[in-house]
Amino acid sequence: MLDALGASATVADVAYYAKQAMAEGRDWLQTQKSELADPMGVPMVFYEGGQHITGHPFGEEPTYGQALLDIQRDTSMYNMYLEWFDFLTTLQSGDAPLQLMNFSFVAPRSSRFGSWGILETMDQDLSVIPAPKYTAILETIEACDVTVSTEDLPYTLNKYKLYPNPGADFITIAGNLMGGKILMYDGVGREVLRKEVNATSVVLDIADLVSGTYFIRISGGDGMEVLRVVVE
Repeated sequence: MLDALGASATVADVAYYAKQAMAEGRDWLQTQKSELADPMGVPMVFYEGGQHITGHPFGEEPTYGQALLDIQRDTSMYNMYLEWFDFLTTLQSGDAPLQLMNFSFVAPRSSRFGSWGILETMDQDLSVIPAPKYTAILETIEACDVTVSTEDLPYTLNKYKLYPNPGADFITIAGNLMGGKILMYDGVGREVLRKEVNATSVVLDIADLVSGTYFIRISGGDGMEVLRVVVE
C-alpha cells in the first residue's frame, strides 16, 4: 500500500485508496439508512461531510506525506467531492435539501494531522493555488434550491439578554431590537420560530416546543448575535 510506495507515492495512488474507502463508506451509510433511519422515519443528516485523508498512524509524518499534500490541490479531490455529494443525495427522501456540515473553512495543509480546511488561507488566490474542495462545495450549494447569504452583518457579543435560561413557557429577549428580526432553530437546524421586532424587549412563547437545546439568531440595532437557550 502507500507505506510500501513511500516517497514515490503519487496523487493517483492516494486517490485510488481513497476511492476504495469511499466504496466502504457508501455500503456503511446505506446500511445505516435501511436499518436505522428508514425504520425510525428520520432523515439522514451528515456531520463532517468531507474528506478524512490522513496518514497512518495519525499524528506521525508518513513517508508518502508529499502525496497527501498534493492531492489537496488536485482535480481528483474535486471529482471525489462531487461523486460523494451525488451519492449522499441518494440517501435523502422527499424534497428536503441535503443536510451536511463541512468541518473546517480555513486550515493549512498537513500530512501529519490532516488537511481539514477547504481553503488554506482566508485570502487564497484560486488562480494561483487551487482549492478543489472549496470549489466543489460551492458548486453543490449553488445547485440546491436554497438561498445562501453573503451579507456582511455586524457581529456583537452579549448585547442582547435572554432570560430565563433554561426556560419553559416563555422567554424574554431584551436589547436594542428596533427594526430587528428573531429566528429560532432546533438542534438540527430546523426553523421553529420567526418574529420581527420593533421594541427594546420581546417575549417569546415556547410552550409548544419540545425540551432540548435551541439557538436564537437575533439581528437588530445592536448588530447580530446567536444565543443558546435550553427549553425545559
